[in-house]
Amino acid sequence: MRMSVPCNFILHFSVHEVGSATEGPTNGRLVLDTFSSQAVTPRDAHSCDYYYSWGCSRATDMPGLTDLMHEANNDAFLEDKAMLEGQYQRMRERPDAPSVDIVHDAGPGKLLWVLDRLLKAEAQAIEIVPA
Repeated sequence: MRMSVPCNFILHFSVHEVGSATEGPTNGRLVLDTFSSQAVTPRDAHSCDYYYSWGCSRATDMPGLTDLMHEANNDAFLEDKAMLEGQYQRMRERPDAPSVDIVHDAGPGKLLWVLDRLLKAEAQAIEIVPA
């Protein structure tokens, strides 16, 4: 996964057949090689736009794969959308409620940490600039 600030990332996902390697990269045959590009763009204080795309490399593309993966990815992203909207609504209703992070929250947590540091640095730089 590659991320760029503020909230854009590219996920490279590949699937291989079982190989014989016991260390390092797999030596199994590449079966699926895909990329997903996602961008979260703030619209206002309480909403954002979420853009995504998906593609398969020519090396592993096959008839019907694009339609299958488009449907599966679209379903997954819409499920994410419903969950994120619900979480945000609950956070606004109960801002002091404790949050419980799970292992899958590590990546987004690190992203928020980086963004917080960048926003603080930006605010300090603005305060230092003479008027």
